[in-house]
Amino acid sequence: MAKGIIVVDIPENCYKCCASVSYGNGMGFCRGCERNIDYILSRRPDWCPIKPMPEKQNNDNLYDEYYDGFDAGWNACIDEILKGD
Repeated sequence: MAKGIIVVDIPENCYKCCASVSYGNGMGFCRGCERNIDYILSRRPDWCPIKPMPEKQNNDNLYDEYYDGFDAGWNACIDEILKGD
């Protein structure tokens, strides 16, 4: 099966997440991992499926061009993912 990426802002808690549905009684449902959630939590739970984007890399090793090429490819991939942002 093909894989895909959806780029979203990481919410600070489930209440502000675009993947949650509220039941109206302080409880909700996470559509990302199909679990019930408690909106009373003030932070994202550890099991949250939203992961932060990896950082760009800059290895300043003058004697190893392998890492220079790796960094260029890595950073180009991140730029392509964030192109519409």
